[in-house]
Amino acid sequence: MMPQQDIALLIRSLIEEEDCLSAELSAARSEAGGNSAVELEEVRARLRQVQRGLDECWDMLRLRRAAQVAGDVPGQA
Repeated sequence: MMPQQDIALLIRSLIEEEDCLSAELSAARSEAGGNSAVELEEVRARLRQVQRGLDECWDMLRLRRAAQVAGDVPGQA
C-alpha cells in the first residue's frame, strides 16, 4: 500500500505532466500543421490517462484521510 506522502508526490507529478500535455495541445492548436493527427491523439490519450490517474489518487487520499478522521485502522482504506 502506498503511503499518503507518496500519493501526494504522485499527484504533484501527475499535475506537472497534465500541465505539460495541456500546453503541448494548446501550442499544437495555435500552430498550423505542426504535429500530425496521430501525435496529437497520442497526447490526448496520455492526457486522459493522467487525468484518470489524478482522479484515482485524489479518491485514495480522501478515503485514507476520512478513515483517519473516523479512527479506522491505518492501511485499511
